[in-house]
Amino acid sequence: MTSDLARGEDSILFVPDVLKQSAELHRLEAEAIAQNQSPQTVSEAYVVSRAQYRRCAKQDARAWENHRRWLQDQADSKLALRKSLRRADISKRFLALGFVAADFDTLHLDGSWCSSCLYQSYDDDLAEWEDYEEDLILDTHDEEPQTQDQAMSTTTSDAQGAQVRVGGAIIRGPSLEQKLGEFREQAREEKMAAMLADLHTDCMPGPASLYQFFQSDERLTDEEWEKYKSPIVACVHRRRFDRIWREEIAAHDARQKRQEALRPLFGRLQPPKRSATSARASIPISFAIFLALPTVETLWYPANAFIDARGWPPLEPQILSEICTRIRLDKVVLFDRIVRAHVADNGVLPSTTMKPIASSSSSPFIDCDPSKGLVPLHAALTDRDMDPLFAQVTSLFRCGICSTKLPYPDIAIHLVDDHDVPNVPAYAHVPSSDFRKAIKSLLDDLGHSLQLELAAFEFFYADCDFDVTMRSASGQFETSVGETWAQVLSGKSPAELDASRLKLSYSTDRDIVGIKLSTASVSDEDA
Repeated sequence: MTSDLARGEDSILFVPDVLKQSAELHRLEAEAIAQNQSPQTVSEAYVVSRAQYRRCAKQDARAWENHRRWLQDQADSKLALRKSLRRADISKRFLALGFVAADFDTLHLDGSWCSSCLYQSYDDDLAEWEDYEEDLILDTHDEEPQTQDQAMSTTTSDAQGAQVRVGGAIIRGPSLEQKLGEFREQAREEKMAAMLADLHTDCMPGPASLYQFFQSDERLTDEEWEKYKSPIVACVHRRRFDRIWREEIAAHDARQKRQEALRPLFGRLQPPKRSATSARASIPISFAIFLALPTVETLWYPANAFIDARGWPPLEPQILSEICTRIRLDKVVLFDRIVRAHVADNGVLPSTTMKPIASSSSSPFIDCDPSKGLVPLHAALTDRDMDPLFAQVTSLFRCGICSTKLPYPDIAIHLVDDHDVPNVPAYAHVPSSDFRKAIKSLLDDLGHSLQLELAAFEFFYADCDFDVTMRSASGQFETSVGETWAQVLSGKSPAELDASRLKLSYSTDRDIVGIKLSTASVSDEDA
């Protein structure tokens, strides 16, 4: 019977009082048999009463558990409220110091803290750091193990010989084991300091007390704040720097993506590149200058900017106008530069229109700001005033990268097409005074005016050779015989530029002090 009841779903036989319940059933059945009653009836009555007891016990247990959970929830709510009030007080103090919530809002979380620094447990970090350092030493210093062996042997010999005779008795110094123990302890301390400097310099805060500073539910007092203020504020300073750095990197990357998305617009507004059969239609600008145009800048610089090619066509006329303004401003800057060079060489102004340039400061032009300085001069100077001077053979510019000599606008096209410079005036220089004097002396020798245009000069002397005198780095003069005019004006090739950059001091320009028509060319002309 007991086994039959035990197989039921509402069994009275449950741990831990199985034996007790079995004994009770046997006792009741025995009493029933002794009183000539049915043991089955007694057992069933006991099972029913036991089931009722269990149901009541379960209900009571469930009620007590619910009450316990309610009390725990109330305690947790009060604890969370006290912690939130404390953190709100901490936040107010951080905000008063100029920080934002992102700098300190996660300091109370376990994940934002260095566990090694939090619990002062660095054994794992030290083991990994030692393995890395040993691999590095073996790769870079093969002789290091020998040095360590020598040091150990020296320590051993010192330890064995550390004995002193006092009053006829021999007093031995520290044993070998003690020496080695001190040596290992010192080495471990040095390694620990080096590891902490490499891996845990920026870990804040380290001690558990600082962690409890944010986990505590007690009211924050001024004394407690002053006690922990310095290390915690230093930690927040680093977090603020990291946050700003990450935000700047993200903003920079986003701006770069928007800039690259504008390349189709840049390519559409650029003039066709020159080819072997045709010159370039107009002066180009670099992509950097294109991005700096006011209208274009509004398309990519704002953080909420969105690149939409459908909105480009209405803006193209304004962008083209700004491109023309920028090209003209560069032209005025270079014109100012070459006029001052002519005045410095001859003391004579090419025309009265240019008098305000030579008699005023050059900063308005160098600064490329038409809103300052000689504003009327920008409107007064026309292409008819500037182009004749630019066309002269005495108005060459030197490329600041390869030292090729070219007139304007060829120098601007060369700088953008061949070197992709962002700012033409920054790389278009006036040649050296010696070179300018050599050009003027050549024109005097040939009987030409200083106002001779470069195109006419090249037409007359396209097939002629020239002897070029140069000053070497040591001050000696050298003459290169039989150079073509293109070679006289040429600069360094890309291969020569790459080779020269490896030298401690180099110059891409030849120090030309004299140019003469080659005697062979003179003989050909006479013939």
